[in-house]
Amino acid sequence: MIRLILLALILPLAALAQQPGPPYPLDGVWQTGARNGSWGIVRFAPCGSAYCGTLTGGGGANVDPQYFGTRLVRDMTWDGAAFTGGTLLDVENGRIYRARLRFRSADRLRVSGCVLGGVICGGQTWTRLE
Repeated sequence: MIRLILLALILPLAALAQQPGPPYPLDGVWQTGARNGSWGIVRFAPCGSAYCGTLTGGGGANVDPQYFGTRLVRDMTWDGAAFTGGTLLDVENGRIYRARLRFRSADRLRVSGCVLGGVICGGQTWTRLE
C-alpha cells in the first residue's frame, strides 16, 4: 500500500521534470534573412547531442562562396523554450556570438546572436525552405 502511495506521488513529479521537445523539427534547410544585399542557405542537422547549421549556399550581391560548407551555428540544445547554449558565426566580420533560436512558427525561426553576456542582441527571422 505504501508503495502505491509513493508511486502516485512520484510519477506526476517525474512527468513535470521532463522538458518537452521543440514544437517543430529544426532539421532541414533554412534561408537567412537578407543583410547587405545577401542571404544564406543553412542546413540544420544533429551534431552529437546538439544541433548545428552549415552554410550550403546563398545569393545576392555580397555572397562569398568560400564560406559554403562552413558551420555557422554550433552546439544548440533545446532548453524547453528555445535552442540555446551554442554559437553563431558571422561570416561578414568573423565574430562569434552566443546564439538563441526560437520558433515563430513551423516555417519561421528567430535567430539571435548576443554579446556581453546577452546584454546586446541582434537577430533575423529565417524561413524554412525544406
